[in-house]
Amino acid sequence: ATTGGYSNEDYMRINQYYMETSQNTATYQALTLAGKDVKLNYEGVYVLNVTKNSTFKGLLHLADTVTGVNGKTFESSQELMAYVADLDLGSKVTVQEISNGKTKEVSGKIIELPNGKNGIGIGLVDHTKVLSDVDVDFDTSGVGGPSAGLMFTLDIYDQVNNEDLRKGRKIAGTGTIESDGSVGDIGGAGLKVVSAAKSGADIFFVPNNPVDKEILKKDPDAKTNYEEAKEAAKDLDTDMKIVPVTTVQEAIDYLRSTN
Repeated sequence: ATTGGYSNEDYMRINQYYMETSQNTATYQALTLAGKDVKLNYEGVYVLNVTKNSTFKGLLHLADTVTGVNGKTFESSQELMAYVADLDLGSKVTVQEISNGKTKEVSGKIIELPNGKNGIGIGLVDHTKVLSDVDVDFDTSGVGGPSAGLMFTLDIYDQVNNEDLRKGRKIAGTGTIESDGSVGDIGGAGLKVVSAAKSGADIFFVPNNPVDKEILKKDPDAKTNYEEAKEAAKDLDTDMKIVPVTTVQEAIDYLRSTN
């Protein structure tokens, strides 16, 4: 079966890359906070999709790893995107990549993206590798995408630091995790509150980042993840505590300071 040009296998691979990135970042952040020796190697970005108007259509494919642009390498996908955004519209750009285990170089042009910025028209996620003597295994049955990053980090940290952050409480939450410890927004915050409340959670962590200015221009009533979660909790009339966070350290501090 296919949807929007992607097969079920493609979607499974895309989810796998998101999960790999989320787990690696969570592991790195948790071990770093616990004072363990750990390094997060950035190996490029996985290509998740190529837009119809991209001049790289047919040149870059799902699962290719972009390792550089115009011979330059980067330390994160944000750096790569920022570099490409500063290139002139219509200018030639050369991408270094690994495809099916082979190093290649392909060329195209800078296009205008739907958000008004310049780019090459690919969806991407970091391709990383964790280097540490601490082995971390994940049981992710029923979990998909990057939104479990915060909770992955808290669970790993609690175990490797030999600290009982739970204190008998049932803790739930959502939010992506970045290598600097910041917690990123997710979709469907209200729905996740409903699920957590039904499971009997006592605490629900949720991102509390400002709404992007561009989104506010299009939708002045757009809510933060925290506002969505609070609204859903009020409708449910639940006693579950909705806790806003912008970093994993804030979540750790909250759990330490409360019972």
